[in-house]
Amino acid sequence: MTQLSFGQKLRYIRHGKGLSLKQAAELIGIDYTTLSKIEKEERYPQINSIKAYADAYGFDYKELQIFYLTERILKQLDGVDYAIDALNNSINELK
Repeated sequence: MTQLSFGQKLRYIRHGKGLSLKQAAELIGIDYTTLSKIEKEERYPQINSIKAYADAYGFDYKELQIFYLTERILKQLDGVDYAIDALNNSINELK
C-alpha cells in the first residue's frame, strides 16, 4: 500500500489543524497516549469512534470512515486466496 495508514492520516489532519496530541485527544474524548498509539499504528480505534475523530478535526466523516474501513479490509485480506471473490459476495449481500 502506498497511501497513508489510518494513523498517519490522523496525524496529518491533526498537524494541519495545528493541534497538539493532548489538545486533539481532549477534543476526541480519549487519553493522549491512546491517540499516540493510534497515530503510530500500535492500535486501531474502535469503528464507532471514527465520528468523534471526524468531528474533532472538522473532517468529513464519510471520507474518514471509508478510509478506515478500506485499510482494515485490505490488511485483513492481503495475500488471502479468493479474497476478491469473497468481497464480491459480501458486496452482493450488502445490497
